[in-house]
Amino acid sequence: MVTSLNPHQAPPPPPLDVSNSLIQKLASGEADERIRRAGAKGALPLDRANAARSFYLLSRDPDTEIRLLLKQTRDAYEENLLAGMAGDEAVEPAVLHFLAAACFERPRVVEEVSLNSKTSVETIQFLARRADGDLLELISVNEERMIHNPALVETMLANPSLTPRVTLLLREIQIRHFGMRFDDQSLAHL
Repeated sequence: MVTSLNPHQAPPPPPLDVSNSLIQKLASGEADERIRRAGAKGALPLDRANAARSFYLLSRDPDTEIRLLLKQTRDAYEENLLAGMAGDEAVEPAVLHFLAAACFERPRVVEEVSLNSKTSVETIQFLARRADGDLLELISVNEERMIHNPALVETMLANPSLTPRVTLLLREIQIRHFGMRFDDQSLAHL
């Protein structure tokens, strides 16, 4: 697995739900340093979805110290708490991309991102490029997503960690849904 991932590679985010006053202050840049520091420590009174939004917003804070404090907090957070954020269906796609990139080395978090129905195809492709065999297996469970996104199938096939079982599944999708043909010899190694 790749360890140095940039959480800022997501496309420009759609508007976040800023109905929470603290998230609104963070999103607008009106939050004072005290609020930003508390958010970076994970100490704001927020539900899971808003905690994830606060982490996302604070990862873009202009103050390097705030971003560093957030990274330390995120690194110290229990994996189950981060996974709960990643599995929350109220979390926006851009926030899920951030969690996938920032927490890539935390399997439960990445699994929850890959299973979240709000996760964008771009984020799934981001994960599929870097995933190990277990995560590729999990991504392959959502056949509907792959049928509607041939590029995702190609991305997964290019990953050297792909298991023979998932390779066969992807080839079946290519044959049944994309009209591709393979000779017996090219499928024999599977």
